[in-house]
Amino acid sequence: MEIWVDMWGQMNLAKLFGLDRDWTVTVPTYPLNTDGIDPAASNVLIERVKITNHDDAVAVKPSHSDDDISPCSEHIIVRDVEVHFGVGMTIGSVPPRDTYACIRDVHF
Repeated sequence: MEIWVDMWGQMNLAKLFGLDRDWTVTVPTYPLNTDGIDPAASNVLIERVKITNHDDAVAVKPSHSDDDISPCSEHIIVRDVEVHFGVGMTIGSVPPRDTYACIRDVHF
């Protein structure tokens, strides 16, 4: 599988919706917030994926104690992933909630 973020297409969409700014960047720093895969579940295997983006390639998000399907993001394996321009693999990056957030047993 391949996930590819079209940087120039994202900038053109932003212009179309009136988000004009100076697009004369010399390094691929835009678009941000273009995560490749954001799992929040149990028993997940992510493998043999090529991800070209400018943000987290794989960002494991916590599940919460009030989630009926998966109260914890756990037993997650990420392997054989090819990342271009992305910032790598991450855990978390979500706002706090009243219920406990759970992430455990994640292997990159």
